[in-house]
Amino acid sequence: FVARGRELTRVGELHTEALEIIEERDDQLAQAQGEKARIGRLHSKSLARVAELDRQMAYVRGVPVLGLLFRVFLIRARR
Repeated sequence: FVARGRELTRVGELHTEALEIIEERDDQLAQAQGEKARIGRLHSKSLARVAELDRQMAYVRGVPVLGLLFRVFLIRARR
């Protein structure tokens, strides 16, 4: 009985260790996904800023609005 009890204890400890590793990996994955979402938001803000700067530059240069819209379309198509 003692040997069987030790074996079950060992298996239980390994199981607990495996669960801790899984939880740690889940936390790492959640962190990575959060970082990816943050980068996506920054990218969208950057694209919006580029579009705004293009609009201002077009206004200064007197470029037709249709040409500006085409440029914004090209920027978004590159993503």
